[in-house]
Amino acid sequence: MKKKLVIFSLIIAILLTASCKTKINENNDPSATPTASSETDGPIDTQNPASGFWDEDIDAEGDVQALRYCLETLLSQIPGKYGFSYLNLTKGEYVEIRGSEKYIAGQATAIPVNLYLYMMVSNGSLVMNETIELTDQDRRGTDGDITDSTTGKVFTLGELSKASIEQGDYTALNMLVRYLGKQEINDYLESIRAANTDVPLYTSPADMAIFYKEIYDNTGISGSVFEELYNSLSASEDNRLLTRDFEDFIREYPRGIQGHEYGMNALNESGIFLEGNDYIICIFAEGTDIESGALKIAEVSKTVYGYSELGVLPETEREKLTMIPEYIVESARPYSNIYYEEVLQKSKLIANYFDKSLIGFPEAEDYAGDLGLLTFRGNNYRNGGAFGTADITEEKMEIVWEFDIGSISTQSGGYWPGVGWTGQPAIVHWEPEVRKSMNIKSKFMDKDLVEVIYASLDGNIYFCDLETGEWTRDPIHIGYPTKGTVSIDPRGYPLLYTGQGIGENGTDVLVPAYRIFSLIDQRLLYEIKGDDPDSLREWPNFDSSGLLDAANDTFYEAGENGIIYKMKLNTQYTKGSGSISVEPELTKYRYMNPFSSRIGIESSPVIYKNLMYFTDNGGMVACIDLNTMSAMWVAGTHEDTDSSPVLDITDEGVFLYTGNEVDINGEADNGAMGEYDSTISKFNALTGDLIWEVKYPCKYNSVINGGVLGTPVVGKNDMKNIVVFGLAKWGGEYKGKLVALDKMTGQEVWSIDSEAYSWSSPTAVYTPEGKGYILYCNFAGNMYLIEGTTGRIADTISLGANVEGSPGVYNSTAVIGSYARKIFGVIIE
Repeated sequence: MKKKLVIFSLIIAILLTASCKTKINENNDPSATPTASSETDGPIDTQNPASGFWDEDIDAEGDVQALRYCLETLLSQIPGKYGFSYLNLTKGEYVEIRGSEKYIAGQATAIPVNLYLYMMVSNGSLVMNETIELTDQDRRGTDGDITDSTTGKVFTLGELSKASIEQGDYTALNMLVRYLGKQEINDYLESIRAANTDVPLYTSPADMAIFYKEIYDNTGISGSVFEELYNSLSASEDNRLLTRDFEDFIREYPRGIQGHEYGMNALNESGIFLEGNDYIICIFAEGTDIESGALKIAEVSKTVYGYSELGVLPETEREKLTMIPEYIVESARPYSNIYYEEVLQKSKLIANYFDKSLIGFPEAEDYAGDLGLLTFRGNNYRNGGAFGTADITEEKMEIVWEFDIGSISTQSGGYWPGVGWTGQPAIVHWEPEVRKSMNIKSKFMDKDLVEVIYASLDGNIYFCDLETGEWTRDPIHIGYPTKGTVSIDPRGYPLLYTGQGIGENGTDVLVPAYRIFSLIDQRLLYEIKGDDPDSLREWPNFDSSGLLDAANDTFYEAGENGIIYKMKLNTQYTKGSGSISVEPELTKYRYMNPFSSRIGIESSPVIYKNLMYFTDNGGMVACIDLNTMSAMWVAGTHEDTDSSPVLDITDEGVFLYTGNEVDINGEADNGAMGEYDSTISKFNALTGDLIWEVKYPCKYNSVINGGVLGTPVVGKNDMKNIVVFGLAKWGGEYKGKLVALDKMTGQEVWSIDSEAYSWSSPTAVYTPEGKGYILYCNFAGNMYLIEGTTGRIADTISLGANVEGSPGVYNSTAVIGSYARKIFGVIIE
């Protein structure tokens, strides 16, 4: 962990220090630029960018994420290991890909060695006319004036410096390292946050960006000795790979040095471009042949040049992977929030992780197809909760079946009856071939079965017929409370995914886990224990409902331990067969919240294409790229947020709605039973921009929190202009409020004040004509049918006791459990 923190702070330091253009070329004054080599004196003819840098140019000015996607694609399509860093000194942009990994340095070692030399000269510790005698032990390589000299010849530091840079003379470089001291050089490099350089063998692209920026900054200081170093870089003989494929477009060659290690298949080149934007580019390659590596370096450099100077990227790469068409706002950029994250596999940190799979979750309506309601709120946008349509004509509800379930008491004083939060059932219409391969009771084997699957607080997962409520098979007995919602495989495979929310049953204790069961025979196939040694929080519960990337056989689950688990399942199954297996390979994403010391995820994440959105216990909403497992944007939500975010795709853009509870602020106020704001927010999901927020004061209670606990309804059809949130403990300790807000403005359209608060998620159902109704439950045990456009209460029924769970609806039948230790089937008429 300590090492990763060093690397992360290094990147942040680069970004912070690069926010303004330095004195070189300040105000576009050519006289401020150090003298260029004679080869590039005077401008050359350049092609008009409007005529097309690529065959098909796509405008990408300022879209640094689009640049990253293009480069990740380029560097992942060929054999070998490639590392890259790009630092725009004018605009402060920074991108790296595997940039913090160590690579063979080769001649690139001359950059940090000479940086240290010139720092010593500039502070008066050395002078350039000091001399060194050549020894046989210094000799290395075959080229260069120093290498060709006789043993015992004496050279000045200035002569060795020029030879090491301009000629790539390894012998001169060895002499400098011997004279300056290897340890002293490395200590200095560490002091400027270059964490991955070990002179003379290794360095990294991220470190090289630091070295070049130090040279660039110091050259701009009046009277600096660094101008001589800068001019040596300009005269370097081996700095042409970076412009190999686009000489007609460049006014001035990059200042840099290229290094080869032929015997070890290593190649690297770095440099500074001086154009409209001054930028540093560093590219390293290992495990590739020299020509292939050289071509790839040139291709990457051309891509960066087109982006930085012309604002264009190649169309094919951008269309393939880029999912963020707009700029991420500065306030939400991870480096602005100093966001800390890591990716691990087998407890080993993976620097600059990249999944080559084309990750692209489907639209919400395609997630489960015709199978039914398969996860919390039905899909990867979490905008459902109901499948199909309800033929509502009488605006009435009727309980048509019910069955009893149990409860669990714990030694620590907890009592967990019936169904709790979030507690939504899955409702599945099995394909006949799959149904007949499962252990369903014989009387249902030939029925066109729609099966309800409901995890409960009594430690069981129940299975029943949607039509009658009869058990279709015996429960899966876990023995400990489940608060969250199960997920069923959207491929129609007989797989059930579920998280354990509580680790106690009487005096018995079991570490909570996330589990995968076969629904052929209800056998446990796999589990992840919540007390993961890789977690940064000792809170092992799983309330979140996971999502499957069917195309890539990969499942995503978030834990209260602060880890997002990416499970490559390696599923083995043939439809209708009597067996199914998984052998998951785990990738773990962990993070630290920049807004609070709290971490951990109780909400169920949203996934849009390759982007995951999650809220957490510390008052944060984040968007991470599932290909890179790295944050795209991060914003504060002011408070602990257990409610799941919801995505809304509109003609105006892609938006995310979220609301927080009242927890952290009350706790910080010594647990005072006062009122604190619960904030409802709308974000632009592709930029992190906060569109609006609305605050409602709610009572704090350390045991039963107030504020937004249920997941909102984002309306469609005749409700398309509103989003509906429930508020607990608004207006009093036991009271609540259901509020419909205008999507564009956040202003109230209608509201309902209740004498009983609610943690349950309101659920929208629609008629075939598109008329919307809302099912809303509260702790008094009531379920309401509400007209969506007006807030008019059409009907009410009692479910016997507190309803924390959320209704799941299949056509006209709603299924809901309550603290009355019952599960109900309710017809909406």
